[in-house]
Amino acid sequence: MPSEGWKPSQSSVTGLVSGPAGCKPDLDSALISQGWRCGAEISAMSEDDKRNTIIVELNKFTGLTISELQVESNTKLLDLVLSEDDRRNTIVTELNKFTRLTIGQLQGKSNVQLLELYKTPRKSTSVAPSFSLESQIT
Repeated sequence: MPSEGWKPSQSSVTGLVSGPAGCKPDLDSALISQGWRCGAEISAMSEDDKRNTIIVELNKFTGLTISELQVESNTKLLDLVLSEDDRRNTIVTELNKFTRLTIGQLQGKSNVQLLELYKTPRKSTSVAPSFSLESQIT
């Protein structure tokens, strides 16, 4: 069942994937960078298994259906993975503005923990969040 959260625009699905020093990330680096699999697990996986793992994980976070993700190229799937990481960094930065938690503490939390933190009543904050977290993490 797809979530009602963030859905990528067509431009985010078809954009170019860039990496450090002009290198393009691959399925292995995406799985590791997102914490979805470790190196030992990846070495035992086929390319199809890696691709399917990324599709299942993206389905959880983007609200796109498995069918919608399966028709995308690996490059487009990797673009979505990077987009997810960019959104998470924005959320961490925004939460840092109105909580007493450091960026490092927030980065150590899961997406679910960040959402719970956002929903936790705050006594008084001088800075209100400038975004809708529920629409970005579901």
